[in-house]
Amino acid sequence: MAQVNTLSKITVRKVFGAIPTVPREVEEADGTKKTVMVLEDEMPLMRVYGQATGFRVAPSQYGDSCVFKGIFKAINAETGEMFGAGECCLPKMLESQLSGILGDSDGAEFAFDIFAIPAKNAFGYEYKVKTLIETVDAPIITALEEKMGMLALPDHTDKKPVEQKAAAKGKGKK
Repeated sequence: MAQVNTLSKITVRKVFGAIPTVPREVEEADGTKKTVMVLEDEMPLMRVYGQATGFRVAPSQYGDSCVFKGIFKAINAETGEMFGAGECCLPKMLESQLSGILGDSDGAEFAFDIFAIPAKNAFGYEYKVKTLIETVDAPIITALEEKMGMLALPDHTDKKPVEQKAAAKGKGKK
């Protein structure tokens, strides 16, 4: 099994690093020239997948972001290096989808490939996402209970509390 590096939080920057943009001189409509940063071609960044059990909203330099909580792994698309964390930040385009599912359930499973593609914005790129599995409601505790099967404790909910106490008091006495 490949070594998994533990992070406090999975983000594109922590898994892939800085996205390599290069300076280009462009001519504005009025004829003036300026230098902008551009990504030259589409670039695969990372595969990220996991089971989210909740999220919190956190402020960032780019506005509020969702920080998902759960169990997550990511793979650097360039090096193959693997990372694991209990928190994960995803590109904005995915935040509302995943947080919406979590608003109505106890958990959600997801898997995405994340790419950078050239864009005419201040960063020189934007994210593109390929969905690998359908993002679905996944009550994680239910899956664990199913795996436990015969290891689960017997169900005593049919006994009344008084009967249980009386049965406990009567044990051991003759």
